[in-house]
Amino acid sequence: MRKLWPLNKAEIITVIGSVVLLMTLGTIPASADTVSTIYCTGGNTCYSSNTGLTAYWTLKSDISLNTTLQNFAYTLTVSETGETNPGYLQDFSGQYFFNNGQTSNLAWIAGENPGGWADLSSSKAGNSGTCQGNATGAFCGSVDQGGSLVSLASGPVTFGITGSYTGTFLSNGTFNFQAAAANNSDGSGGNAFAISQPVGAGGSVPDGGMTLMLLGGAMFGVETLRRKFRV
Repeated sequence: MRKLWPLNKAEIITVIGSVVLLMTLGTIPASADTVSTIYCTGGNTCYSSNTGLTAYWTLKSDISLNTTLQNFAYTLTVSETGETNPGYLQDFSGQYFFNNGQTSNLAWIAGENPGGWADLSSSKAGNSGTCQGNATGAFCGSVDQGGSLVSLASGPVTFGITGSYTGTFLSNGTFNFQAAAANNSDGSGGNAFAISQPVGAGGSVPDGGMTLMLLGGAMFGVETLRRKFRV
């Protein structure tokens, strides 16, 4: 039988750190950064790349999740390239949370509501500057309750929303996205684009490599302890 020696200082630190890691691995929040970038040429026509396009709008959706607290932060950045009439954004919405998902406690992120829009709803966007209808797991921002349409002529514009959620994030790998921009600043003249379609998720994903590294470190500490006291 091997003699049981006390742990030295370095081994004690390793084991304590390992225990803490094992206790916290299950609470590391999952997150995603750029969920999707689409390139639209007017109407409801969009592509996953801008290859060969000379005039188009770029709509980039980013979302970060805290799965422990079940809240999210979302930003939509819209810009135009080569358009004769860049248009004026009047609404957008995204449906990200499925399996009876819901959104609540919605708020504009400070400094990321360039039109001063008053409407922010757990809803979907229309094509006329409104948030309308029921859409589980969605959120919508629009100009209809106050504020102004946002010109896309002077460079990228960014909108930001925070909120709470329930349900499963992108359970089917796609989200339903809607956005509309009018040709004129008062909402008249028809739409420069009116997007309403499912969009496949792309971009960065949760960092599984980091989780594996932490798990490996924790298991190393446990193995150190097991070897020390093995009979």
